[in-house]
Amino acid sequence: MCDVDWNFVDSRFADIDNQITNANKRATEATDPVQKERALQRSRMAGAAGTDPQEQALHRLREMLAKQKNIDAV
Repeated sequence: MCDVDWNFVDSRFADIDNQITNANKRATEATDPVQKERALQRSRMAGAAGTDPQEQALHRLREMLAKQKNIDAV
């Protein structure tokens, strides 16, 4: 059983543009190669959010289940 706070998740994705900007800024300002690579990875991951077909399908499924009020469990 997995209980997810979708309001929290939505709030984090609402700020995705700022997260990408900050990650890019950290990557350009980093002097340590390890820190620079980590910042670049975070930037790439944040930029890819919402582009995976499976992620989109799960999002549509969650929307459908939220609209269907007479389902108790899946």
